[in-house]
Order: sequence, then structure tokens, then C-alpha cells
Amino acid sequence: MSSLYEVGVIKRQESKIKISVQVIHPDSNYITDSPGFALMLLYHNVNNDSPIKKEVDFDDTLDEVWMKKNAYAFIKSVDLKMNNPNKKGWKKGVLDITVTHPAWLEHLKDIDHWDSAAFDPTDDYIICEPILPIEEEVISIDNLDLTSKKGFMPIWKYMIPDSLLKTQKDILWFPTLGEKYYKESDRVISDLSDENLQKWEGTLVRTAKSCGILFKRETDWGIISCSRGSMASSYIDGEMTQMVLNPKKKNGYTSSPKSILIWGRPVVYEILINGDTISFKLMIMSEDNDRIFLETKMSVLKFMLKRFESFSGNEYNIVSPLCEKMNTIMKEKNIKDTHTLYLRHKEIAEQFIVSSRIDKIRDVPYPEFYQLKNEEIMDLYSFEKWPAYEISVKITDAKWLEQYPKEPFSYIFSEYD
Repeated sequence: MSSLYEVGVIKRQESKIKISVQVIHPDSNYITDSPGFALMLLYHNVNNDSPIKKEVDFDDTLDEVWMKKNAYAFIKSVDLKMNNPNKKGWKKGVLDITVTHPAWLEHLKDIDHWDSAAFDPTDDYIICEPILPIEEEVISIDNLDLTSKKGFMPIWKYMIPDSLLKTQKDILWFPTLGEKYYKESDRVISDLSDENLQKWEGTLVRTAKSCGILFKRETDWGIISCSRGSMASSYIDGEMTQMVLNPKKKNGYTSSPKSILIWGRPVVYEILINGDTISFKLMIMSEDNDRIFLETKMSVLKFMLKRFESFSGNEYNIVSPLCEKMNTIMKEKNIKDTHTLYLRHKEIAEQFIVSSRIDKIRDVPYPEFYQLKNEEIMDLYSFEKWPAYEISVKITDAKWLEQYPKEPFSYIFSEYD
């Protein structure tokens, strides 16, 4: 999110903070004394140890309904005094903010200046009782029923194919609620060896900088987190703590697997080779992705090769006759990268592609997740329940299909290839 305001601390008291607010973006030339705007301005430098983090997730600050009901639980009062605008006509003011408890300012105690992307999420706030911090003991794993999936939902690895296709587990259990509804257990994972992390794959964990599901990536381990409108994958930055559902937190907004599908892509789940013909069975998990374009022979070749590109895009890094031949061609023709190959050397595809066809092999409605139990959701996780296509490609010589990898992969089709 772009920064909209410069914020500077003028004065601090136990439960009060006086800040200057200067507009720095033309799209936000306003300053208001609403509790929601104030809470968003103060939601900066928040980490896992911040008291406010245990009660307010970042997603909460973006939620109009949540802010309407809860902003006054943290912001007792706001007084605004406007100053003269700057030379550009952008507004400037001073906000005197009183919070309902000193803990809600603790994360700002060493911060004097910051930029903010705050906005006023609603024009109607409900007066409510203040929320006060509660010291809670760490939950002992020994006292929990770890077979219970309350607070978690099953996610099929094909639903987030770019991140999860390398994991050995078909199902991973993602939290259905915001991060604040989970808390640290007494189980610390300090052994970060590959052997030990395999035992913890699919576990909700927290590190010093991130919180999410531990999973196997291409060459290492990472943490993936999905929230309302965002998804992030990060590396492991130190020892981890297993997170569990906090039984004292109530009335959370529950997500369903449908919220994950916005990150989905068409997924090739089966590859068959028969002589000089290769076929790809492709599953579609969202109507937004139900577009299969392979208009030229080069677009077909790109579809077959794209996943084998090196990080720099200057070669293909899979050992196979097809990739080795493509690397040779790029060197002989001095083609600097695969993007240039696809765009400016489409005639090369004639050496490999004879023809292709696309058939819809399964025309079924997209499954609905509304009000389904976890067992019913898992029943939807089979290829037969989702629309699918088959892409068949005839090759000029069967040798180009030797050693062609058959692992699942995802692909974004473009009608402009």
C-alpha cells in the first residue's frame, strides 16, 4: 500500500499521544478525527510481541464492519486541530489521541516518525466497551486434543499450486480465523534440519517475523499465510513456535476454502506420453481461470517449457533432450533469454511441434463450500469433482519427449502468446 501520510510524535503520556499528520499523497487530502482513522494511524511497527497485535490483526483495520463495531474499544477519544496546508495545498493537522489502555501505545514507544497508509474505513462508529489486555499463560500441548481441527480448514495443495505443489501432503490445515485468534503453545521447534521439519510440515507456526503454515518449497522450507485479500510466502528466519486455537477468543470472522481459490491457477495434474504424443490433463478450480489459449506452435512449446526456466531465464535447467536442444539453439542464435525466444523466434517451434488440440474432458459445476463441514470439504478434493481439459501435443520426434518430467505444475495462459 502506498504511503498517504507522514506522522510525527509531538508528545506522549501514559494513555495519550499527540501526533502531527501531513498529507503526502493527492488521493488522500483529508484528515479526520474518527476512531478508525486514528487506530489505523497508530497501527505501525506492530509485531508478534505487541499487545495490540493480540487483539487487532492488520486485516481488521481494513474491515469496515469490524472497525465500525470495535474502533472505540481501543480509541477513547480523538481531538483534531487543523494547521495551514503546505505549498501544494495538502492538509496538515495535529491529533490528540487517547487510547483505552496504555498497552495500545506500547509498540510506538521508541518510534517518533513513520509513514502511514491510513484511511477512514467508515463514517459510522458504534460506541462500545473498552477492550483491555489480558495476560494469558502459554498453552501446554499436553493439555490439547491435537486431533481436533476446530479453527482450521482443509486446503488441497492444488488450490495454491505455485506454493504447495512441492509438498508431500495432499491436505494442509489452514487457520479459518485471523492471527489474533491463535496463540503460542509451549512447543518450540529449534531443530531446523530437513528431517525434523518434515515431521512438522502443515503445522501453524510463528517466528519472530511471520506466522503461517510450514511447508516444503522448491529447495528449502517456508511459511505461507493467507488472509483477506493477501497471500505471502516467507523463508524461516529462526526457531518456530507451534500455534494453537485460543479458546478464550470468540466471535471471529470465519474463512472458507473459497477464499483461497483467488490464488489458484490452472493445474496440470496428469501427464501421459505415447510415442510422439504427449497429453496434459488440466484442472480448473475457478471460473476466473477457465481460459485456455494455445494459438500458436510457440505458445504450445512455451507451455511445455516454461516451468523449466532458470531463475535468470537464460536457460532451461532440466536434463532432457528437449531442454538440451533448446539451450543449444539459444547459444547458437545468441538468444539472451527465454522471453526473447518466445517473442521473437517463433519459427523455432516448427522444429518440435506438429499440432495440438484442446478438449474439455469434464464439464461439471464448480463445487460450493458454503456451510460445509471439514469432512464434506475434503470429499470435494478429487480431480473428478472439478472441470478439466486435456491438451494433446504431437511432436516432430518422440526423442524430444524422453525424460520429460511428469510432476504436476501450474500455468497461466495468455491469449497474446
